[in-house]
Amino acid sequence: MQIVVFSVGADSYALEALAVQEILRKQKVLAIPEAPAHIAGVIDFRGANIPLVSLKKLLGHEAGAECEQAIVLTEGGMSAAFQVDEVEDVLTLANDALDTASATLAGSASITKAVVKIKERMLVLLDPAQLLARAVSNQ
Repeated sequence: MQIVVFSVGADSYALEALAVQEILRKQKVLAIPEAPAHIAGVIDFRGANIPLVSLKKLLGHEAGAECEQAIVLTEGGMSAAFQVDEVEDVLTLANDALDTASATLAGSASITKAVVKIKERMLVLLDPAQLLARAVSNQ
């Protein structure tokens, strides 16, 4: 499995590469009045208006510097761009690198798919469908 590794605040996360439609640089954003706090606005993506989601706010991180990159996810007819601090790498994982049965995940939100172990580093693998559903349903 290939994953896209990115940072949000001091934490590292990953998404399955097959779920990532595109990685964008800073986009022109149209603010939407009365949108939920995690919605930064909408952007034009290939002729369609899609929500730009502050992943920091959606995941409960404190606001920091403005994000320069966004990851576009499309699944089940839903599309959104998620602001991230930095896209770090695309890695290929062995199946034993995923820990889905961990007791630490038992009470976690449904957007967490697994914990990924890469050498001495650990990442949270996010579920793209659940992430999109959470971002869009709170609108």
